Amino acid sequence: MHDNATDPDERHVATWDDALRLLMDLRDNEFFSFRGQNSHNWKLGIHHPPAVTESDLQDGFTQFQKRCMEFPKPDYINEGQDWRWLFFAQHYRLRTRLLDWTTNPLVALYFAVENILTDRTKLDPDACGTVWALRVRQEDFRSERDLPSNPETQERWIMINPPSITSRLRRQSGKFSYHPPGDDKALDNIERRNKNESLVKVIIGSPNSSPSSLANEIRERL
Repeated sequence: MHDNATDPDERHVATWDDALRLLMDLRDNEFFSFRGQNSHNWKLGIHHPPAVTESDLQDGFTQFQKRCMEFPKPDYINEGQDWRWLFFAQHYRLRTRLLDWTTNPLVALYFAVENILTDRTKLDPDACGTVWALRVRQEDFRSERDLPSNPETQERWIMINPPSITSRLRRQSGKFSYHPPGDDKALDNIERRNKNESLVKVIIGSPNSSPSSLANEIRERL
């Protein structure tokens, strides 16, 4: 691992067995946050493709809230609950300052190779799916009651254990990272905050293997 380094520890896996073994090993070594992305070329941040600006994020969120007012809201969200609104918007796949993570590495692996939510034909044919594994200190996790009332007053990125407000959050063992304005650099481009924090990039494929065939095999096994 690279203590206080900007570069993540990069690994390649060429088979299902390699992927399963490595991800389970990371989980056993206290990497409790995993995120799957379709391309190894994407940065680990809220601005990965398609590109989005600060005004895009705010305008989209405002419009989302206005549209929601036209329909009965779920009983778990009330006026002034800014964090719940963010969780709710993320649930409906709105681009926000949250990134989705999971404690289950197999869930992350699925999202690294899925071809239903993402049109893989628009990706570089040589692009490999990626699972990011993040280890942070316990004090860098926040429950809902530990969060400031206004998300914009949060000064640095944090990990959040959200309430299980939806069945999908429960099924996917979901959690979030929050990236406030002014602190939205990709996580793979910033220094680790302490020696216990580590980031591993698991690339699903190798120079000697076909990313698409391995992705197909993993989807079948999952």
